[in-house]
Amino acid sequence: MKAYGYGYGTLPVVRAVLDNGADMIAVGNLEEAIRVRRNGIKAPILVFGNALDDALTHYLEHDLIPAVFNFSTAETLSRIATKDVTVYVKVETGLGRLGVAAEDAPMFVKRMLTLPRIRIGGIYTHLGPNAGVKDKTYAEWQFQRFTDAVSALESEGIHIPVQQAANSSAILDMPHTYMTAVCPGAALYGMVETQAPKVQATFNVPFIALKSCIIQVREVAAGHNVSGMVTGRTSLLATILIGHADGYSNVHAGGHVLVHGMRVPIVSALSLEHTKLDVTDVPGVAVGDEVVLIGSQGSQTITLGDAAKTANRQVRELLSGFVCKLPYVCFRDGKAVWLSWHLGEVNLAGS
Repeated sequence: MKAYGYGYGTLPVVRAVLDNGADMIAVGNLEEAIRVRRNGIKAPILVFGNALDDALTHYLEHDLIPAVFNFSTAETLSRIATKDVTVYVKVETGLGRLGVAAEDAPMFVKRMLTLPRIRIGGIYTHLGPNAGVKDKTYAEWQFQRFTDAVSALESEGIHIPVQQAANSSAILDMPHTYMTAVCPGAALYGMVETQAPKVQATFNVPFIALKSCIIQVREVAAGHNVSGMVTGRTSLLATILIGHADGYSNVHAGGHVLVHGMRVPIVSALSLEHTKLDVTDVPGVAVGDEVVLIGSQGSQTITLGDAAKTANRQVRELLSGFVCKLPYVCFRDGKAVWLSWHLGEVNLAGS
């Protein structure tokens, strides 16, 4: 669920995955975790980000699972906890980010188990994009390092219930890495990338559309300067409500949107909250008309891939850019069931 559900909104996605069999959820940072817990979610919540000592009281207060890879973190938790606290150990196997080195993990775990009130519920690593490439040599090396650490613990009678290495690509390409748990991320949003799938699965991108509306239409003469662009003819310009502040930056360069089922060009640079369109060739344009920036209108479609290519960004990067900036509506079986915006969440289903 990290990056606020890859831009789809944490709470609706959390509810959907839990309704469909997920055992627990994982988020990217403490703020996300607290927000989920405060909205009535009772499932276990793992926080991927580093649990700094001065934030540990929040983990305890909200019954969250910290990822631990510094012994000082475990010591602080042991000291301030008033009851047993579950932690997960993050093992670094070659991605070069967070975690205790795989070779040091067995000793690290054994030291943690000497601390009062510390219970190790899981041990995990991240194979990263290496699991999605055709040559799995590096990913297999990573997985071997991880399983060596787990096996070393098992040989001494230390069994950790949750053992997880498989990310989205590994779920498709490396089924032998499933262990006792898997952690799908991008696959939940239809964005898994892999070159040699061994597991057949169909993923649908849940994104439907990004829309705005026209708030002003005005005619300008040929030669008029529109934010640095000079019009070559008498033009009809429309202004819509979306801009840099909404995460729509960089998409405009050479981009188009849909108005009345026609593709119209974005003109000039975006402002913080507005975008200008050249709607000269669209008959009957008026204030309040729907504008589709990504999605379908009439027979025309602008896909997420189209928008990402125009912006020279990855699809997941494009989506996460909209996080916390735009209101969104979630649908189930074709019906709107959830609205999220700056003032909070609204249940549209009535139950």
